[in-house]
Amino acid sequence: MSAYIQIQDVRKSFEGTARQIEALRDVNLEVQAGEFMCLVGPSGCGKSTLVFIVAGLVSPSGGAVQVGGAPVHEPDPDRTVVFQGDAVFPWMTVAQNIGYGLQQTKTPKKEQDEIVNHLIDLVGLSGFRDAYPKELSGGMKKRVDLARAYATNPTVLLMDEPFGALDAITKEKMQEDLMRLSVAEADRQRTVLFVTHDLEEAIFLADRVAVMTARPGTIQVVLDIPFSRPREASIKLSNEFQALRGHIRELLVEEEAS
Repeated sequence: MSAYIQIQDVRKSFEGTARQIEALRDVNLEVQAGEFMCLVGPSGCGKSTLVFIVAGLVSPSGGAVQVGGAPVHEPDPDRTVVFQGDAVFPWMTVAQNIGYGLQQTKTPKKEQDEIVNHLIDLVGLSGFRDAYPKELSGGMKKRVDLARAYATNPTVLLMDEPFGALDAITKEKMQEDLMRLSVAEADRQRTVLFVTHDLEEAIFLADRVAVMTARPGTIQVVLDIPFSRPREASIKLSNEFQALRGHIRELLVEEEAS
């Protein structure tokens, strides 16, 4: 069976002030339909660049990316990106923010309301439907971001350290929210590529974790995560979880030392 996301020999270089910077070199990676894959690697290894190439926001210097069998040359509504910073519109309520994409696609009003109300409940914002972003915490704004990303039912979710700016407790709650969302929406075969520096986050969320090398980034190894879904945060304390975290950490330490 062909992978839904196929990254083939992707290279990317940027022109620096004094020299050309090679960010990615011969990256090959396959993500199956409905899979949740996390990308981890040393700082500056090109994780975000790779996700932006899959999104169609950045063009590769060489190689090719296909999503659903079609080559990627530009952004597409079927590939939604969630960035680290919140992207809520301050002049819109929670419900209006979540429903923004549905309005752009001319979704019937009744269907919009059903989708928005369903997602508001899923992300735990039922008491804040008519609240504005200034009334929300950072974690609540990120929940709005997640709900808006899911609202238009994209086939692919591309997430670039979406919880990186949150404190540890809020981050853990957001991980649980995303786990609940991914399980609740599993029948939609949504494929997720998620960038993170947090090894526990990667192991908790992912079906597989792709470990990248230092710049120029390429794929060092792809590891299966042996835990069934849904997962509770308490699994992070298990010996098996911590052993896997230690293994990935060793791979990264060896890579940075080489």
